[in-house]
Amino acid sequence: MDCWSIDVFGRLKYRTWSMTFCSLSEGLDMLRTLVSIICAMTSATQKVASRIVRLRHQQGMTQEALAAKAGLNRVTLARLERAMHPPGLDTLEAIARALSVTLADLVK
Repeated sequence: MDCWSIDVFGRLKYRTWSMTFCSLSEGLDMLRTLVSIICAMTSATQKVASRIVRLRHQQGMTQEALAAKAGLNRVTLARLERAMHPPGLDTLEAIARALSVTLADLVK
């Protein structure tokens, strides 16, 4: 059966093997829901990301230095700073410690 699917990046794809949904209207409804969820999540994620960048710059740290101090991979930190995905609580705590700020200050 021919079906449509949405990949993890929200791209609508036509696949013959996918069973996610089988009509374009179902797919568009699912995409609208996904977009509204991502928009709500992205706002908070972007705020935290810009706060991390601002604090890092204020302290004169490179991504490499902050990542090493927080025990993260530099690529992971770069993705967080670009708000490509929301950080987990453990990651936020590690970044806050590395920046010498409280978790509350990091996410406000």
